[in-house]
Amino acid sequence: MVERGRGERQKYGGIRMSNMEYLVTGAAGFLGGEVCRQLIQRGEKVRAFVLPGDKAIRFVPDEAEIVTGDLTDKESLERFFTVQEGTKTIVLHIASIVTVNPDFSQKVMDVNVGGTKNIIDLCLSHKECQKLVYCSSTGAIPELPKGQKIREVDCFDSDKVVGCYSQSKALATQAVLDAVREKDLNACVVHPSGILGPGDYAVGEVTGTLIKIIKGDMPAGIDGSFNLCDVRDLADGVIRAAEKGRSGECYILGNEEVSFRKFSRMISEEAGTRPVRVFLPLMAADMMGLIMEKQAKAKGTKPLMTRFSVYNLARNNSFDSSKAKRELGYSTRSYEETIRDEIAWLKKEGKIDGTGMRSSGRRRASGPALSIYVEKCALFPSTRRNTKVEHIMFPLAFLHLAICVTYFTCRRKHLSFWNGISIYSRTFSECQNQRSLKNSLRIEISLPGRNLPRIAALRLRQTVIL
Repeated sequence: MVERGRGERQKYGGIRMSNMEYLVTGAAGFLGGEVCRQLIQRGEKVRAFVLPGDKAIRFVPDEAEIVTGDLTDKESLERFFTVQEGTKTIVLHIASIVTVNPDFSQKVMDVNVGGTKNIIDLCLSHKECQKLVYCSSTGAIPELPKGQKIREVDCFDSDKVVGCYSQSKALATQAVLDAVREKDLNACVVHPSGILGPGDYAVGEVTGTLIKIIKGDMPAGIDGSFNLCDVRDLADGVIRAAEKGRSGECYILGNEEVSFRKFSRMISEEAGTRPVRVFLPLMAADMMGLIMEKQAKAKGTKPLMTRFSVYNLARNNSFDSSKAKRELGYSTRSYEETIRDEIAWLKKEGKIDGTGMRSSGRRRASGPALSIYVEKCALFPSTRRNTKVEHIMFPLAFLHLAICVTYFTCRRKHLSFWNGISIYSRTFSECQNQRSLKNSLRIEISLPGRNLPRIAALRLRQTVIL
């Protein structure tokens, strides 16, 4: 699309006109809804594109004009793009299917890639369309080794990223950049990282995790990290990209990398609840994810944890947003402020309350549980025929894994288990002869000699038949 009205554009190609209307896809979603709210607060005209029958339509601001349709249906998109004569438009394409399943999905590709190509075609055919801002993802950018900041790239290859969602975003982003270079489309791209903050009515993955931590329903975390940004800052960044973003350029909208441990601690401190005490090593978590995937596949259910979710915590999540800060004026608030505001919003919406939060004190178990003994290693531990004792050889790092598997087993069988258990495997000398006793759960640790490093015999004595 040939760039028009240069005299009305601000620096970096920004656009501010009184007869401008913003066309927002994904307006019923977490980010799209916040974008609509901020635009309306600024006095802008907004037209929202929502799937037919989407229950989240009630969260779209009343001031927005709603058009129902599907990204894969060009006829509905034509209605969305058609405006009154003399009106100029800016398209903010935010809608997509987000999935944590890494397997190929034709539906994801049809919507995320095919739908984006339809948006491009409509932008080119409607001469009143002044600009397209495509909302991609940091997942579309090839990962760099740990310790290196990930920055914007100008070419995207789906073979260099992991998971169907990231691959679809890479393909769609490249389609936008190709249209800029080959068809003179005026468009730029933003790459948001993870999203956090108030207003997540659908309760996505991050908000769900936050609620579980507050309610004490997360027995263990994973020793990884992620990059989360306040939805309000991301929405502001998208709007700034519409005003100031240069055509053909990409902008990372991220935050500082944060560890799961620190994130959990910040949530617990703000909510006044007990923090997650156990964090699985990444290797153990990966094995646990594999086990859960196989069990879920056999039962036809959704796994509680997958290897792909572990990968997302293990990968390099350090992104450089300096370009967006420099050119767009993008900024982010602290994690503490976002968490405080989200917890207040969750209380207001009734998704959590004071009675649903556990105190920071330890909760004592009641009812049957498992006794777990970790004793000095024996390569060939003896067994007694008169007792029902299993001898399992485990690397010491897998102790966390065994405990968490036990917890989920007890939970599935509606049995009690003290989920505040904390096992420390820092060094041999620190852990030797450490003992803890809580009701029917007993843990005894004595680590092997240095001639048998990182090996321990784990004995599971069943006090109940599972």
